[in-house]
This record gives sequence, structure tokens and C-alpha cells, in this order.
Amino acid sequence: MRFGLLGPLAVWTADGTPVTVPDAKVRLLLAALLAHEGHPVSVDRLLECLWADRPPANPTGALQTKVWRLRRALNAATPGARDRVVSHPPGYLLRTGPEPTDVERFTALLEQAANTATAHTRAALLDEALGLVACTPSRSTWRAPSATPGRRRWRWRGWPAWQPSTAAPRRRLGYSARRRWRVTR
Repeated sequence: MRFGLLGPLAVWTADGTPVTVPDAKVRLLLAALLAHEGHPVSVDRLLECLWADRPPANPTGALQTKVWRLRRALNAATPGARDRVVSHPPGYLLRTGPEPTDVERFTALLEQAANTATAHTRAALLDEALGLVACTPSRSTWRAPSATPGRRRWRWRGWPAWQPSTAAPRRRLGYSARRRWRVTR
């Protein structure tokens, strides 16, 4: 079973089939367990992650239900995968298994690229690392959804201000980072 944290949270079986994690709170629980990379996460920390200032009437019971639903979702995809979520004092632990998460793979590729002497190999490793990021922005224009066909749409032209390759030189040269908007039909 593989876990993806770069971009939207994703889980795949060993053969690459996506695993559906049913509920937003269950996905948040999975993300909290994955973020701690094989270390136990306390019940108090998980309760804070899931419900922050508005805990349910029985927070411990609600957390146990979410853990049960996560185990059930993992087990439905791969029999025996429910044992990956372990009750471990003071809370819960997720065993990711022998295959690294995409974050671990990304970090390993960056380290390999840093220790590589040739520029071509370094570029290939960095390209592979960037390929792991599922939410890379595209350079296409953004269009707001229109309520009905034929109505005006706001269209954004130009590069995003947050993109390092264009924003930094503009700031150094004293240009403002204002975006150019125009109305199209």
C-alpha cells in the first residue's frame, strides 16, 4: 500500500488501484497519522486535529469510530491492511510499510540530486521529484466559472505573482505584482 501526501491526500494498493477513504474527518485522521511518519500520535493531538475547538459530546468514542472507519477502508482495499493502524500508547500509529511515501521518495530524490556531479543526471532526478507533486500549477489562464453561457467571464492574463521565476525579478526591478484582469465574452 502506498500513501501520497504531495498534493491531494491519496492511498493506492500495491497494484496502483486508488483506495477511497470515505469521510473528510477520516481523511484528516489519515493525514495526521501520515504527517508523524511512523511515530505514535497522542489521542489529545488527534482530537485537536479533528475537532479543534468544537469536540463532540464523546470525543474519545468519536475518535475510535473514525479510526475504525479508516481501518475498514484500508482493509476493504487490501485484506489485512487494517493492522497498519495500531493502537499504541499514548494514541495511534500508522505503519506505512516497506514502500516509502511520496514525501520520503521526494526527499530521497532531492538528496540524490544534491550529491550528483553531472547536471544532466541532476536535472533528471529533480524532474522525477517534481513529477511526484500532484498539484503543480499549470501555465494556462484561469477562467472563473460562468453562471450561464454568454455571460461575461473574468479572465486572468499573465503569470502568477507567486511563481518564483517571475515574481522575484519583478520585485527586484520595482514592478508591482498587480495582476492584469480583463472582461471577455
